[in-house]
Amino acid sequence: MQVVEVKNGGGSVSAQATDICIPADERPSKDAWFKGEPYQQLMLAIRQDDVIRQTQIIEGCISANAGADLAFWLLIRCGMRNGAAVSAPSLRERAWADLEEAFRIAPDDHRIREHVLFSALGLCIGTEKLGRMMPFVRALRRDIVQPKDGAFFNYNLGILHLRRGRWQAAYRALCRAETGMLSLSPDAQVACRDQLGLLYMKRTVAALACDRLDVAVGDLAAATEIYAAMQYKFSGVFIAIARAELALYQGRFQQARASLQLGLVQDRTRDYAKLAPSVQTDVELLTARIARAEGNQESFTHFCGRALAIAQQQDLSISLARVRAVMAGAER
Repeated sequence: MQVVEVKNGGGSVSAQATDICIPADERPSKDAWFKGEPYQQLMLAIRQDDVIRQTQIIEGCISANAGADLAFWLLIRCGMRNGAAVSAPSLRERAWADLEEAFRIAPDDHRIREHVLFSALGLCIGTEKLGRMMPFVRALRRDIVQPKDGAFFNYNLGILHLRRGRWQAAYRALCRAETGMLSLSPDAQVACRDQLGLLYMKRTVAALACDRLDVAVGDLAAATEIYAAMQYKFSGVFIAIARAELALYQGRFQQARASLQLGLVQDRTRDYAKLAPSVQTDVELLTARIARAEGNQESFTHFCGRALAIAQQQDLSISLARVRAVMAGAER
């Protein structure tokens, strides 16, 4: 056994972690969690946008469980708090606490270790603070031993690379995520259908930046097919960004603007203020890039200014670097 210590701004987490390699076919599966009645009830409450019921289910499962089962529900609460932190930033520290506690409780469970990696990346994407995430990545990345173990880790890693403008790395990570998701059991594939749709939307953007037009067109078609049945309430804005990026790449500037505007007024994305600040920055920056392509320097400057203001107000270091790169002409 070895002791793994994860240090970050909130303190340190010490846990015993085993080096014993358990054959993949003998490892316990996450399916029991995803197929269980509590998780299915939670998914129904999410589809119905019933926040009170979501909280009741999660808190009830946290109270009723121990060991890896408790750690799983702590990580579910971590994800919910991270999502709610858009409007209540103080929840993000409590999300980090859930993450650290889950790792303390079940340091040897490969399902929890992979979920901790995924959650740490998700929290990093929300805060754009790389330093707090890296200790978890260094301690746990060795647990990614086969594609499906790393499906969601690579999904969030791809998004993080995308936010940092590392297009090739984003594309590769999202390709690994797709391989992992498609290798999951049928039940788990159903559970992650929304994530697969979002993956195709985001890989469209990465593929275009890598001049992989054929991949981008195929990914957008796949995302569009999944989109109609997606439950994630802000999916409209992401497919709008993907469609606008493709139109911009092809020189159809008016279509790019129309695609983006349509996504922002659809029912599921009407409340712009509820979008994560980093996504708001993306929208403003894409609008600026469309204006620049149209030769409208005044609008380009205006929307870059809006993106810059959001990034500065929210202390988004990654978004701030991207805005400055676009303003300097270093990013197309």
